[in-house]
Amino acid sequence: MSYTIHSNKIKTHFPNLDILREEEFYNFKNEKFAIRVINECIEICENANEKLGTNLSFGVLFNYTFNARAIVSSKNSIITFNLGLINRLEQIISESIELFMTENISKMTISKNNKNDLEEFSFKCCVSYICNHELAHIIQFSNKQNIYQELYSHKKSFNVKNHIYEFDADLFGCIVITFLLLKEVIEESKKINTIKLYNQLTLSLLLIANIIIEFSGYTFENIYLRENKHPHPFIRIIKCKEQILANVSNNLKLSEPYLESALDRSNKIISKTLYSDKRTLNYPKLYIENSTIITNYLTEIENQNSNYMELLRYKSQDFINDLLYMN
Repeated sequence: MSYTIHSNKIKTHFPNLDILREEEFYNFKNEKFAIRVINECIEICENANEKLGTNLSFGVLFNYTFNARAIVSSKNSIITFNLGLINRLEQIISESIELFMTENISKMTISKNNKNDLEEFSFKCCVSYICNHELAHIIQFSNKQNIYQELYSHKKSFNVKNHIYEFDADLFGCIVITFLLLKEVIEESKKINTIKLYNQLTLSLLLIANIIIEFSGYTFENIYLRENKHPHPFIRIIKCKEQILANVSNNLKLSEPYLESALDRSNKIISKTLYSDKRTLNYPKLYIENSTIITNYLTEIENQNSNYMELLRYKSQDFINDLLYMN
């Protein structure tokens, strides 16, 4: 199904949204890249429609901020990416790979030909994470009317349910990333390419952190717990990294030092990254100073998950597999 069909459907049921038309694609910085993103998201939405019987459409909002959102209504649901998100996403991928490639380990283990594979993997990783994160919100809110956006709000309103839903959507996004990673590194002989895994695992941890940092839109220095609509981005990053590493470990039975090395490697690269508002993050320092309170807070959240049986974590493995294995 084409983007025009999706966008026209959105305009019919959500007429107040400023949805970008196909003939307006010239507004993208890189139209070719944007079309790749759009086609990937349409495939994810149509797969959900086929497997879950949803009535889900994808569209691009004519808005230059870095944002994505899910809107659920009784009969029609949509996932939207802002034009600004797609424009910035290409830059995030490119800058993440360039910084990753300056590392000595990367220089020794990744050839110029392999770099093209990394770019393709990074693209799939980022787009799949964001779109499937929004799909998780669609599933969470099924049979309810709601709007959930990813751009951080500066309002001080807090409801623990919102934090629980956000961590759960991250969990599903991380499951998808693990699925993509395993497809990449398990060869036809069923052997694991451990060097490729080490590089792509590190890169996936870096990319997810950079996306969440970009969504947050403000500095990390003031760690909060029971505040705001979204959990603090630093806490989300910690949890996402834990989930990806745990998923990989459960499937491949890797040693703890191997996983810790990939984690440490990604953290060091984050600390070297210059973000869009010219800020840098001392990631290890933030973790050391706040690890105890964050661990206690996450434990508190985990203990309340069972009050929300609509969460993705309570869906069957068959349900998850059905969504992952697209035709």
